Amino acid sequence: MKLFYSISILLITVFGSHQLYSQNAKQKTNYKVVASCYPYITAMGKGKGIVFRVDIINNSKTNFTIDSFFVNSQSLPFVINNNPKGMSLESNYFKLKEEPSFRKEGEKVIEPSEINDDIIVQKKFNPSWVILTKDGKKVKLSIEKYSIIKQKN
Repeated sequence: MKLFYSISILLITVFGSHQLYSQNAKQKTNYKVVASCYPYITAMGKGKGIVFRVDIINNSKTNFTIDSFFVNSQSLPFVINNNPKGMSLESNYFKLKEEPSFRKEGEKVIEPSEINDDIIVQKKFNPSWVILTKDGKKVKLSIEKYSIIKQKN
């Protein structure tokens, strides 16, 4: 009889902890993050940039606000768009080429240097995340992958 009670208590503990884990796992997956980016070059090659778009799909009825957006650990400015399934943010990351230096006649013209930026040139986006506020608490959503939208020629 003691064996029966011991096994019963063990099973209740195992299934109870599994149920608790399942509820916590569901709470953590209330948001789905879909990220894309569009690299571009400005007219006459004066600069390069990337437009980031992050869609945050809310699977629960709770409201949230977007506080900050980070790409390669750099905080970027953004605008927010509401949609029926959640929110999206868009951010434009841009780097201007240096202007050429003009010299007096006979001196060499110094050409502008190429843009040397990890985000634009090497597409180093990670670590990347969004900070939300939900019910007065901060929530950090990691962005694992960006879909790169190619320009049509």
